[in-house]
Amino acid sequence: MKSKLTAYLLCIFLGFWGGHRFYIGKIWTGVLYFFTFGLFGIGWLVDLITLSGQVDKYNGEHDASEIPQTVSPSKSISVLESNTPTTVNSHATYQPKPKEKNAKIT
Repeated sequence: MKSKLTAYLLCIFLGFWGGHRFYIGKIWTGVLYFFTFGLFGIGWLVDLITLSGQVDKYNGEHDASEIPQTVSPSKSISVLESNTPTTVNSHATYQPKPKEKNAKIT
């Protein structure tokens, strides 16, 4: 969940370089703002007015209940140590035959 206060502080102090855009997940427009100085200041002014709604939209799309929970390491290990048969180091290594001393060349 993103904070409106943080978004507005980023917009005020780093808005011309797209700081608030990066914060709310709009990476491509953040890059555009970075190289165009906040769309020549016009985009920055529009964002000052619409930023609250943008943060609400981000928070609505990224609801905390939709985020998958991470698997703990102990559960990961138990999956690796399952009862299925596995073969470890199954690759064969090449070892050339030793050359015979009295081999005839034909």
